[in-house]
Amino acid sequence: MLAILKALFSSKKFLVMLAGILLASASKLGLALDEDLVNQILAMVGAYVVGQGIADHGKEAAKTAGKAGPALVLLVAILAASSGVASMGCGSSQREKTIHATYVTTNAAHESFVAFDRGRQQAIVDGAKSLAEGQAALLAYREKRARIVELFTGTYRALSAAAIVNDDPKSLDKLSQAAGLLVQALRDLTGGAL
Repeated sequence: MLAILKALFSSKKFLVMLAGILLASASKLGLALDEDLVNQILAMVGAYVVGQGIADHGKEAAKTAGKAGPALVLLVAILAASSGVASMGCGSSQREKTIHATYVTTNAAHESFVAFDRGRQQAIVDGAKSLAEGQAALLAYREKRARIVELFTGTYRALSAAAIVNDDPKSLDKLSQAAGLLVQALRDLTGGAL
């Protein structure tokens, strides 16, 4: 855990995102900040984090080779937090923000999972002592992986329902449940590293 925290606090992406979270929190706690300006800054923070993540993707995939890296750990934590917010019941503006945050985080978690998955499968192949051992290990992993794919699909469906149906809090509760199941399955697949 300490190693993960060290890695996170040495990451420019994490620090920029943390500053964005602090800015958003400060504006909600009563500091007189222009909401449009805060939203523009948060959009730039998001763009920076995503852009830097794409730039780092190749380097990180080679380093982690199928291990849950700090980026996936962080995204799952944010997804878990946003799924908790979804269940609290909120006004239409907060509802839209909750749906949007869960959507953005789910997309980022999906992209990180794709990179993790590619590295994990390659590590299984590289570590196999025989063709039969490699095939058996890949089959076992892919059975577990199939559950993650189903849960991403379920989370995206729940996001669609929450965005279309304004039945606060029913669809947000379903979204929270779907995201919670996804978070738990990602943790299970990565051996509790998340």
